[in-house]
Amino acid sequence: MSATPAHEQPKEPEVRATASQVQNEPNIDVWPSGASQPVSEQDSSIGDDVKERQNMYIPSTQALESDSEAQNGRPSVVFEKLPKVSRPPRTASSSDQAWKTLTSVPNRNAQDSMPERTGHGRRASVLSMKTEGGVDKPRRLSYSSYNDEPNTDNSDVIIGQGTTDLETGARVPHEVKDTSSMEDKEADTIIVEWDGDDRELGTTWPLTYRAYVAILVGALSIASTMTSSLPANLMPKTAAHFGVSEEVIKLSTFIFLGGYCFGPLLWAPYSELYGVRWPFIFSMAGLTIFNMACALAPNIGGLIIFRFLAGVFASCPLVVGGGAMANIWPKEYLGLGMCVFSMSLMAGPACGPVIGGYVAVIKSATWRWGFWACTILSGFLTLLTFLTLKETNQVITLKKKAKRLRKETGDNRYKAPVELRTIDLRELATRWFILPILMFVYEPMLQAITMYMSFVYGVLYLFFEAFPIVFGAHGLNNLQTGLTFLGFLLGCIIGGLFYIFVENPRYVKQMKANPQGAPPPEERLMVCMYGAPILVVSLFWFGWTSYPWISIWSPIAATCFYGIAMFFVYVRVLC
Repeated sequence: MSATPAHEQPKEPEVRATASQVQNEPNIDVWPSGASQPVSEQDSSIGDDVKERQNMYIPSTQALESDSEAQNGRPSVVFEKLPKVSRPPRTASSSDQAWKTLTSVPNRNAQDSMPERTGHGRRASVLSMKTEGGVDKPRRLSYSSYNDEPNTDNSDVIIGQGTTDLETGARVPHEVKDTSSMEDKEADTIIVEWDGDDRELGTTWPLTYRAYVAILVGALSIASTMTSSLPANLMPKTAAHFGVSEEVIKLSTFIFLGGYCFGPLLWAPYSELYGVRWPFIFSMAGLTIFNMACALAPNIGGLIIFRFLAGVFASCPLVVGGGAMANIWPKEYLGLGMCVFSMSLMAGPACGPVIGGYVAVIKSATWRWGFWACTILSGFLTLLTFLTLKETNQVITLKKKAKRLRKETGDNRYKAPVELRTIDLRELATRWFILPILMFVYEPMLQAITMYMSFVYGVLYLFFEAFPIVFGAHGLNNLQTGLTFLGFLLGCIIGGLFYIFVENPRYVKQMKANPQGAPPPEERLMVCMYGAPILVVSLFWFGWTSYPWISIWSPIAATCFYGIAMFFVYVRVLC
């Protein structure tokens, strides 16, 4: 060892004891003062409290005594590193527990107690910053931990903006400040989350009300799709009234589908930002208004325009209904809810020609009564939706929970994440209008699914033109021709029963058997593998048997198989 100069004081060693591989024999690592320290001890950007991380080091008397015997000087810092406890890997034996975790509703009684002021959410530091216009707005929150260890002091972590260790996943315990001062109360916000006291959450509602919501959403879908098909059997009367050919009247049927294409660009972002209740109410009210406008149309041009606008409003249940089902049913029963929703989308087109055919055979009834029937149905459902439907979007219902907590506790710091957001019109236009188009252009899988579903759904509307020709050759009137669509409805019912009693139990079994609690996405396409070939067979069957000398029941049976195939494809690809 080199001699120490006379003018310099001898450096006291700093001792750090780490866990040894030999039991009860700590290893001593010595750093001279001023030497390079571990990053956690010299990085000032993290804070002095990082040196006292409870999950990493605790003072060790044993290491101090051992070092005192070995060193002449007194060490300045001594720590003992706790041994790392390895977590056993997840195996198939824990699949049941993973399934219960994914499908069960959080139980507040089963959780450990949390500090009172963070009992309903996590406490985050929300600071205001000046924008270019001089307006204060909250900074974007950055957080990665919420009550991870309720029994330790690390359960209450104040998380600040831009903390490096939090962004990389490390937990940095901070000393909790006294929140009694008004300044601290104004600076802090408690972010509300689902923690067990979740009466606003859709999956915790009574089973009877959730079943009612599923039926109501299905009824809205039936009213929407029935409006698209009901005028099919009224085309001769409508063409005679306006003095135009039936080809022009057919445009009023297909222009309705154009509204189906344009409407989702409006209703999808609206439902994500403001929930699903008001889109249902506004869309059904708009559908009622434009159904009435169609019934009062003075000329063919007005009828076509009103039909397009009715299609825009009628598209909302098709777009928002699936999300409403996902908000009220857990994973185990979500397939059943989506089954009911898919059946309602196909029941409407099958029931519309029946009502239209009935209006057509009544000589005293004009074609306008078909649209009046749609107006009465959509108006009644609008009123029922306004009076009975609650919001199901979890983002909006979490806002209701925060409002309830503020009222119960008198603490205005409880906020839902949606209350801290700011809506940028440029981002809104980019995300909800431009991004779907770009996805369709650059995603081959999306292109294939879109074209396939367009073909399957388009063939259904071609049946509205083919049925009067095929079954009219058998001598059936408009009402009897409309009743032949019930074969398609029967196929949808058969497909739904197969899904409920065969396919959904198989899929749930796969979910429970998978250690991750979710099988591969390809498992959802199993029924599509059945439906795709059946669809081709049913179309050939219908085309080859649509002659007057062949029994009428043969093409009806073909449409029944088409209903089965369409349900299999629709419920798994689209839902």
